[in-house]
Amino acid sequence: MKKRVLLGALALSVLCVQTFADEKPLKIGIEAAYPPFASKASDGSIVGFDYDIGNALCAEMKV
Repeated sequence: MKKRVLLGALALSVLCVQTFADEKPLKIGIEAAYPPFASKASDGSIVGFDYDIGNALCAEMKV
């Protein structure tokens, strides 16, 4: 019984790794209505803490 459970957990973990192996673009949604967390600059680009932390996380994850 324990071997079946262990084998099932191993198979499930292999399937999960394959699911996350796809290289799809990462999308982060930001509402630019709450400065200083996120707002629109005069040129229309988004600036603020949320934007900066999102870029830093993506750089750290290499995504």
